[in-house]
Amino acid sequence: MFAMDTRQQLIEATGRLISRLGYSKTSMGDIAQEAGLSRATAYLYFPNKEALLTAWISQRSQALRSQLLQQASAYKDPWQALEATLRNRILMRLERARSLGPSALNEILAAREALLSLRPEEQAKEAELLQELILRAQPQNRRSAETGMMLVLACDALMPSNLSPEQLVNLPRLEQHARELCRFLTEAVRLGAGC
Repeated sequence: MFAMDTRQQLIEATGRLISRLGYSKTSMGDIAQEAGLSRATAYLYFPNKEALLTAWISQRSQALRSQLLQQASAYKDPWQALEATLRNRILMRLERARSLGPSALNEILAAREALLSLRPEEQAKEAELLQELILRAQPQNRRSAETGMMLVLACDALMPSNLSPEQLVNLPRLEQHARELCRFLTEAVRLGAGC
């Protein structure tokens, strides 16, 4: 139990420092100090700063999936649930990127390799959520798993990690693109594309 608490302290300290100082200016020593631990203790749980960044992002992704699931359950119409989930999947990440600020976001994107290593696993988990929503709307859909993954991949075009800092500045335009894309994709699935 104590080990999990220490691990969590380090992850939370990482998030606070990245938001406050930026990724490149944050060291393992800074993270340990922020968590109220020694640097040696931090290294017992994580081999390096990149591993802490990966853990922090994984935790944020899990929280996002939980939030998406909760929001989807509020819709009686499965098509509305699917469209809202796709849209919220994008908009929530855009909002998080905006809350970090451009310099912190650019620094996190500089650690792109660590982020990309997480992507397949995160995409698969989110595709499972979308598959459940597709099956709510179309119980006989034999390609719901593949369709869920295609929806994830299509929406990933508007994820902050795939956009330039200049594109991220115009959040209202990105939100409009997200709404239009998600409406289009939901209608395509409803009409049978991917069945």
